[in-house]
Amino acid sequence: MGKDGKYINNISLGKYIFIKYWSERHPAEVNSGECKSDFFGIYDFAREHPEKEVAFSYFISNMIFSILNKKVHNRLWLLFPVRYGKEFYRDGTACLNATPDLRKQNGTF
Repeated sequence: MGKDGKYINNISLGKYIFIKYWSERHPAEVNSGECKSDFFGIYDFAREHPEKEVAFSYFISNMIFSILNKKVHNRLWLLFPVRYGKEFYRDGTACLNATPDLRKQNGTF
């Protein structure tokens, strides 16, 4: 997290790799409990289907979703078109060691 309190929450690496920041407060289907702090989920869309070159699409879709949020809930199929959702393609998790100040700021203790 930067000095201004902002953080990078989505990264696209090439055609297949997408990385998303998650707070430890997210539901079990996202946070399986392996991290006791905030974390990055790493998704490899080529793992099962090499034709799924959608990492950049997910980057753009997450940006749109973060701006419009609830206004697009009935169009999620358009923003996130991968069958079974991105969690199916999770290839790893990078746990962040949250400091007490960061946990307090995010409302987690």
